Amino acid sequence: MLLALALNSKIRGNARKVHFEERCRALQFQLEQRGFDSVIGLGLEVSPGQALGICFRRAATALENAIRQKSNLGRPVAVAKVSAVDGMADLERLAQRLKRSIDLHRSPDVDTDILLYGREVLAMTGGSPQEMHFYLLVVLRDALMSLQGLGLVLPEQRYALERQFLAELAAIGEPSRLLAEFDRAIRRVLVLRAAESLAGRDERLRAAIEWAQQNLAADGLLGECARRSGLAVSSFRRVFQQTHGVSFGRWLRQQRLDQARDMLGQSELTVAAIAQRAGFHQVHAFIRCFKHRFGHTPGAYRKKT
Repeated sequence: MLLALALNSKIRGNARKVHFEERCRALQFQLEQRGFDSVIGLGLEVSPGQALGICFRRAATALENAIRQKSNLGRPVAVAKVSAVDGMADLERLAQRLKRSIDLHRSPDVDTDILLYGREVLAMTGGSPQEMHFYLLVVLRDALMSLQGLGLVLPEQRYALERQFLAELAAIGEPSRLLAEFDRAIRRVLVLRAAESLAGRDERLRAAIEWAQQNLAADGLLGECARRSGLAVSSFRRVFQQTHGVSFGRWLRQQRLDQARDMLGQSELTVAAIAQRAGFHQVHAFIRCFKHRFGHTPGAYRKKT
């Protein structure tokens, strides 16, 4: 939590140091209200030139040690610690549920899950806008990553949307308005999953496949086709399987064998030369695949035709 606050993108220069110190002191006060003694190492001033990340790690270690010591003494704060852990678990569970509803594009579920997640964020953060920003942006970024993985947005579009969501949320300081803006941002993500976006993805996929058919002998076709489609390689494999009914590797092998078969009947090239032009680097592998597909070796097929 402290790290998220200390690294607030709207706070720059010395203001970041002051902000971090203020948050540490506020946390120190809250801990004292719950029965802690003063936590050594938490809330100390940041020395000139000292890295903020080092200060955070020291503060986090001090806090962890204090909680462990308090828990060992059997004081009531142990209950508060369990509640915080349970709260984080509930928040993560609701976040995953909301992401799943967005992925499945089920609007009624999204309505419910936005409400549940927003309530849990509000309860966990006590309505602190800066802390709410962190948890709301986690879900929005994951949703945008999912869109990129499906090829519905390009990487540069995802980066632009992330920056836009960050700026819009950071400009709001009222919890209720923050949740309303979060709801609106989720709706925009759902719009990006609409049929027009799918059509754009399918158009890029078709263009990539056409390019592959014209460059069957090239190396690295899988990665290049994924790049041209705007998809991650794993997502490209999945989408290709869904749209073509076969894996990309099997489709590519069939395309290369069909090209080799045509060259056997239309040219005087040797079997080795045809294998190379069809994208097979090893002749014996080409002969084995050709026979498995057409029932004859390349030489026997040429004689037959």
